Amino acid sequence: MNLNGKDDKILNRLARARQKVITPKVFEVNYSVYRSKNMTDNAVFYFHGWGSSPNVFFAMKKKLIDKNTIVLFHYPVEIISADPQKLIKYFKDIRKLTDEAILQLESEDINTFTIIGSSLGSFISIYLANNLKKFEKLVLGVPGDSLSEIMFSSIAMENIRKKLEKKGINKTKLNLLWHDFNPKNNLDNLKGKKIFLYLSKNDLLVPYENQKNLLEEMDKRKYIYKLKTDKTYGHYITLFKSLLDSETIERFME
Repeated sequence: MNLNGKDDKILNRLARARQKVITPKVFEVNYSVYRSKNMTDNAVFYFHGWGSSPNVFFAMKKKLIDKNTIVLFHYPVEIISADPQKLIKYFKDIRKLTDEAILQLESEDINTFTIIGSSLGSFISIYLANNLKKFEKLVLGVPGDSLSEIMFSSIAMENIRKKLEKKGINKTKLNLLWHDFNPKNNLDNLKGKKIFLYLSKNDLLVPYENQKNLLEEMDKRKYIYKLKTDKTYGHYITLFKSLLDSETIERFME
C-alpha cells in the first residue's frame, strides 16, 4: 500500500491548525539531563523536530536510560520563521549549549556520545556532529541535504515561504544565508562515525529527493551508513515509528 503523502497532508493540516490556535512560546534554548541509575559512560543527545518538544522521546528514553545518560534539548518554533537570522542564532545557541553539556558529562567520566535527531533535529544533529568531534554515532530521522531547499518545497513551509518571498528572499539568497548550517556543507568531519538513517519515500515535508541528495553526498565521501526506508508512510508516521524503534537503535549503538 502506498499512501502517496495523503497522511502527511492530513497531519500537516492538523499541525498548522494547532499552531494558529496555540500561540507558540518564545524561550531560550535549554536542555535537561537524565542520568542513568546504572554506572555508564554513554550519553545520548536528542533533538526534536520543528514545533515539537522533547516529550516525543519519552518512550525511547525509558528504553535507553538503563545504559545511557539522556540529554534532551528544547528550542522554540521560531527557530524557523520569516526571519532567517533566527535560525542562525538558535543553531549557534544549540551548539554552545551542546558543547557545555558534553564538557560537564566528561567531568563525570562519560566519554561515549550518540546524537539522535528527528526531522529538523536531524539537520541540527548533522551540524553538531560535524563541528563537535565527540559524537561517534548518529541516528537521523528523515534528514535532507539542505534546509534552504526544503523551505521552498515542503508543504509545512508554505506560509513562511510566502513571507520570505515578500521580503525578496528567494532560494538562492537563503542558500547563501544558511550555507554554514545546511547538512550538505556539514559532512566532511563525519568520516569514521556510525550513521543510521530513517527515510520516507512519501515524505512531503522533507521530500525524498532531498533525502536522496544527502545520501549521494555521503556516498561521494565513501561513508558507510545503515538505513531504513519507509515506502508506505510519509514524514510524521515515519518519525513516530522511528521513535518507537528502540530495538534497532539499541542494537546500532552497541
